[in-house]
Amino acid sequence: MAKTAKKKEKFHFDVSGLTPVECTLLKQTEFLGYHNRDEEVEYREGKYHGSMFWEVDEFGSKKWVVCVRIAVDWEKHFADGTTKQELFGRCIAHLNLPPKRMKFQRRQTKPRYGKLSPVSHWIYPKEEDGVKYLSALVITDKKRCRYFFGQGPANLTMKSVRRMRQKRD
Repeated sequence: MAKTAKKKEKFHFDVSGLTPVECTLLKQTEFLGYHNRDEEVEYREGKYHGSMFWEVDEFGSKKWVVCVRIAVDWEKHFADGTTKQELFGRCIAHLNLPPKRMKFQRRQTKPRYGKLSPVSHWIYPKEEDGVKYLSALVITDKKRCRYFFGQGPANLTMKSVRRMRQKRD
């Protein structure tokens, strides 16, 4: 008997048809609160995830996963009947909008964080110090972004691993 392949579950969803909701990314430390009190702390708006997400098509070559906290009043939207995934998608649609161009600027502006797409399984509404936010994972097309800590991991295929082993010998 031949085994049938499992149907691959979609890891992210399209946000192009959703209306944007006003939201921002919260600034956070690199290790989320674990820092020496004597040192000056640097804040950025997210952190590249160190795990390998093979469910994401073209992961490590054209797409990377980032951990973010999106400041949005989720209680108000949940009371209106918006689902968690829909609210998250609408926030991502807002974050994908490029900043407004200056008066005589010729070059078209790009989105601040690259083109973001939401990861559907990892969305948690939280509240900390009176600030309501969604803790989530997003997929970006930028390997390095000055607004995020770290950089996206490089994709190692078996072919490249074999080449590295041969060079060592």
